[in-house]
Amino acid sequence: MPQYQCKDCSFSGKRFKQGRCPACGSANIASGTAKEEDKPRGPLGLLICSALWIYLAFAIWQRYTG
Repeated sequence: MPQYQCKDCSFSGKRFKQGRCPACGSANIASGTAKEEDKPRGPLGLLICSALWIYLAFAIWQRYTG
């Protein structure tokens, strides 16, 4: 879904009803592409995240058991 930004007040959002900025009412709007962080992560990112959480849990467990 495209991302829109008002050029007058810098409000950004996915919808601008009736072609006007909901914050200031201006019709001076620029369209852009969706941010990269909106894209889903791949399986490698999930694997790395899971491994780091497991490592953190193991480190905490080791600290308090011995």
